[in-house]
Amino acid sequence: MCLTETWQKPEAFSVLNKTCPNGFCYLQRTRTSGRGGGLAVIHSSDLDITPLPLPELSSFECLAFKCKPPFHMTILLIYRPPKPNPVFITEMYNLLSIFCTTSANLIILGDMNLHVDSPSCHSAAEFLQLLDCFNLSQLVDVPTHTKGHTLDLVITDSIPLSKPQAYDLGVSDRKVIYMEVPSPSPLTRPQHQIRFRNLKNINPASMFLDLQHLLSVNFSTANDAVDFYNKTLSNILDHHAPTKTRLVSFFRTAPWYTSQLRKMKAAGRVLERRFKATGLTIHKLAFREHQKAYSKSLTEARSLHFSKIINNNPGHSKQLFSNVNHLLNPQPPLLPEINEEYCNKFMVFFKNKINSIRSGLSGFSTPPAMTTEPQIVISQPLNSFPYVGLPDVENIIRRMKLSTCTLDPLPTSLVKDNLSAISPLITKLINLSLQTVFVPAALKSAIIRPRLKKPTLDPEDFANYRPISNLLSFLTEAD
Repeated sequence: MCLTETWQKPEAFSVLNKTCPNGFCYLQRTRTSGRGGGLAVIHSSDLDITPLPLPELSSFECLAFKCKPPFHMTILLIYRPPKPNPVFITEMYNLLSIFCTTSANLIILGDMNLHVDSPSCHSAAEFLQLLDCFNLSQLVDVPTHTKGHTLDLVITDSIPLSKPQAYDLGVSDRKVIYMEVPSPSPLTRPQHQIRFRNLKNINPASMFLDLQHLLSVNFSTANDAVDFYNKTLSNILDHHAPTKTRLVSFFRTAPWYTSQLRKMKAAGRVLERRFKATGLTIHKLAFREHQKAYSKSLTEARSLHFSKIINNNPGHSKQLFSNVNHLLNPQPPLLPEINEEYCNKFMVFFKNKINSIRSGLSGFSTPPAMTTEPQIVISQPLNSFPYVGLPDVENIIRRMKLSTCTLDPLPTSLVKDNLSAISPLITKLINLSLQTVFVPAALKSAIIRPRLKKPTLDPEDFANYRPISNLLSFLTEAD
């Protein structure tokens, strides 16, 4: 679904997030200055869509993207403001020169604000002549505005589109343009294999008994303690909640979408079909009033759902931030398919980048002022670290967040539930580390997740990523 004049403001994504249902994504472009304008495309997340770069444009707004198999096509979504601009034809010519020569199966659509149905409109005549020069066809031949003019267009080169139909939904002065694009093969929803553990089926008493034997184990080094902690807790978790696999399609209705809303939607469809069949004003008004009530009910149900989440999870910062990001921030860009080879390429790229930085620093000499070591007078030397007690460790763990890293052998929530059985081992580990002044290598590891520096950057270019390694294990944070 392609939208023009979204009136979206920069850095304001709540409306688009609310509009986009589960299983769908969007591309968007906002007007950099002034009011109005804005373009958006809402599409199924199963479609492989890539945004395309554009030249500098001043007379109209454009959002370009490419659809990969099974849909081989390039689409340009355009909004041209109604005010005449002398450079419009020139900029459109430059744009078509780029895409008509590099892209097959081209579709251009949007709000051109040109009366192409009127022979007396000079700007429209120039535009249609330009389309003829590039062997492009304009397919809309019905009024798209309530005043009777054809302003919203569908233009293509060779794709056999169905005849565009215009429907007045009664919610705007413009009609919705509907058309069908042929697909060489039926679009099937891809399935992905996931791995999960059913933690809710764990018997708490049985797990606590298995963890109690940790109290009697002694170690000579911190490395031995960490290895025992990781292996033993991992084995216990595998016994009580073994890893399972399942094929899923990641498609589900919104959790706040109730049966009552579903009935209202069905009633709206009935009113819409009646209005389309008769064209009577009374049926149009009935459909419009129902859509207003349905929209209000959607907003109320959604607000109530997220209000309950916020009120019921005051201490779960991860879940709260996740919901806030979902509501207010733009959707993360669709990344390339992740596999072992792709991860290895990332690793090599960042490793080479670090080596390059190190080699660049090795050429710098120490400043003369720093060659002389300063005289430090030690009045009271620190010969050893004080040991920590069991109550202190338990208090620290209780205050820690419930966030869990994939390096953890046991989820943080289960560690807290079985704290009296696990805390003695953690206390021994910490004191061994203090006694030997040594931090085990296993506690120096972190999960690195590359993140795009900006959502608009090309996800195929490794240079556009920033390595984020703030996902430390629970034991590392406790130490």
